Amino acid sequence: MSLALELDHDHLDKLPDTRQGRWSGAWSLLAGGLAVLLGALYPLSVALIGPAGLPILVIGVVLLAISLRWPGVGVAVAFVLTSSPVDLVNAPGWLPAAVWTAMLLALLLLRPASGAGGGLDHGSSLPPLAVPLLVYGGTVLVAYAASPAHDLGLPILRSTVTGILLFLVAALALRSWSDLTTALLGTSGAAVLAGGLATLQHLLGVSSGVGFVTSTGELVGRVTGGFGHPNLLAGFLVVLVPLTFAAAVVDRRWRLLHLAGLVLSLGGIYASFSRGALLAVALVPLFLLRGRWLLLLAPIGILALGFAVPSVLTERFALGGGNGAELASRSDIWRTAGAVWVERPLFGTGLGGFSGEYAAVRVVGKQFLPNTNFKPPPHAHNLPLQILAEQGLVGFAALGAVAAASVSAALRLRRAADRRIAVLGSAVLASVVGLFVHNLFDVTLLENAGVQLWGVLGILSALVTLRHSSTDGA
Repeated sequence: MSLALELDHDHLDKLPDTRQGRWSGAWSLLAGGLAVLLGALYPLSVALIGPAGLPILVIGVVLLAISLRWPGVGVAVAFVLTSSPVDLVNAPGWLPAAVWTAMLLALLLLRPASGAGGGLDHGSSLPPLAVPLLVYGGTVLVAYAASPAHDLGLPILRSTVTGILLFLVAALALRSWSDLTTALLGTSGAAVLAGGLATLQHLLGVSSGVGFVTSTGELVGRVTGGFGHPNLLAGFLVVLVPLTFAAAVVDRRWRLLHLAGLVLSLGGIYASFSRGALLAVALVPLFLLRGRWLLLLAPIGILALGFAVPSVLTERFALGGGNGAELASRSDIWRTAGAVWVERPLFGTGLGGFSGEYAAVRVVGKQFLPNTNFKPPPHAHNLPLQILAEQGLVGFAALGAVAAASVSAALRLRRAADRRIAVLGSAVLASVVGLFVHNLFDVTLLENAGVQLWGVLGILSALVTLRHSSTDGA
């Protein structure tokens, strides 16, 4: 009897090993089959996409699977992709971010509600700020439908749609503080990539073909960081400066990465020599500092600007010589943009219609004319005038509602009892105001910087939800 029990015991001990061996064999077969499949597909992917196509696709699938469990990872990847305007896989630079955000939103909508990773509650209402942002997106669609130049309006439409997708993904996916801090890694990573490339280009003296001449005759080059124009680079980085600072304050584990993003984004803005962006960055401390710190450090900062600003920046802001002529040309563009708006005050010319209408509208003393050395400008070099000219009062009111709702929400968060939420609320407020200050001289909000800002507003929406959740829990 004891011998039989001993034999049965030995038999039971061997069962787990047998099952484990079967599972191990199954996984080995699956891994081997997958390796063979990838090896067979690689030559085809090289021919159709490029050498990096299949590896990027595999990495994307893995990251997408990780995002099912940790949504903050997916949002962080989306922010990083917005900093990569260069062609990596024989596709336009905007495509990876657009496709990635669309896939993330699809996963959020399809996954079970209230999952372990903070799944989407399908019965819940729209997240904070979603209504004004969706209304503005609707006005952009209408303006594109009425556009006389769809090829010129398409980049604005594409940027707006991608930005709204990123807003929804961030607002819906970031349901915990852990997810939120993970997403902030993406904003700092984007700052490191874009700002680091721009800083490196400046140090190496890489020419972008854009620059200015100082009063001494020195030609100073401006870098683009892969964004096509220095102002586009600066508009992208202006949004990230306050966020990287705030992330370094609230996330000690990754503080070095956030500080690197802060330093490199400031370096990139300097190397772009974008006056609007430099002015916006100078205003950032006014929103990040509060109380006695603001009263103490603001005068010190003003004195430092007076004595420590490099002479090349002084030249850049000088109003005489070539810069005076540039200011005069901007004034001419702004004056004509106002006349374009008066022609169609309610709905505007349609997306991409500014340049054609600029050439056609009759304005006394207009300098930029077709068929001359001074071609009509592609945009108004001023966001309010650009929106009025192409989207009319309807689009202007819709964007104004987005700005008002965002500023109001950020101001409320600044008074939150949770110091982390208060710091991030101040940072988002600085990002919004900073970009709009920069866009008094440019229209980067309608291009690449718009995608980034709408994503930051998604973080703001998630912060509002987190604050309400913590208050309800208390």
